[in-house]
Amino acid sequence: HTTWDFNFTVGPLLWLWAKIFNKRIIYHFFGGDFHTHFHKLPSFIKPIFLKTILSSDVIFFETKACIKYFENLGVKNIEWLPNARKSEIHKLNDKIYSKKFVFISRVINEKGINEIIEVSKLLDNSYVFDVYGPIDERYFNKNNFHNSNVNYKGELEPQEVSHIIKNYDLLLLPTYFSGEGYPGIVIEALAFGIPSITTNWISIPEIIQNNYNGFLIEPKNAIQLKQIIENINDTNYQNLRFNAFKSFENFDENIVFKKIIKAYLNE
Repeated sequence: HTTWDFNFTVGPLLWLWAKIFNKRIIYHFFGGDFHTHFHKLPSFIKPIFLKTILSSDVIFFETKACIKYFENLGVKNIEWLPNARKSEIHKLNDKIYSKKFVFISRVINEKGINEIIEVSKLLDNSYVFDVYGPIDERYFNKNNFHNSNVNYKGELEPQEVSHIIKNYDLLLLPTYFSGEGYPGIVIEALAFGIPSITTNWISIPEIIQNNYNGFLIEPKNAIQLKQIIENINDTNYQNLRFNAFKSFENFDENIVFKKIIKAYLNE
């Protein structure tokens, strides 16, 4: 189970070591951007990885974009293993749209926090914007939230996320982070039937379909974000909410993790 930097350094050596001892190799690529890093490699280096880690007995990719790219190169034994979360509820309870929005992620420029702050200044006080997550003090501090309608709520422990997110109507993640795969917080929101407003960025459209289980905007587009927020009402929110909950089926850990077990057992 590896990240892209490991794949280009230790990965091939570990693969060779396993082959020497005739071990079955199941290789899981974390994140959704390995194919973009691979594509930038010089052509004479690519065969090293195609003949080693990309020749494993089972290859798990998180995104369909990765799968399509490497299948076109003739790589076999690929399976889809999306980011997954635990199913928290079995049916949706009634919920009235109350204009409550939440951001849960690292508080950095690339996650779209500036756009959220900008939009909050353009909307009235009937909208609630709460932010949770660690602040990267190289770019931000709590003073950045002054003179806006955004409330910084501090950091969360992993076990606290589910208790917090279900109290909001929509998740905001207008990200343009270069390493974005399937953001776990978006999937966690789906588990509670909470739609997301996020971006048409890398593989996020594989999770969120515009105007179905959330909305997709272009990165760094605060005006578009404002327009989407203003167009949400209780009627269309209920449809979004139902579709978000239904979409979670693809990311339920009880289903997803069975693929890993079957691969380990060679079934």
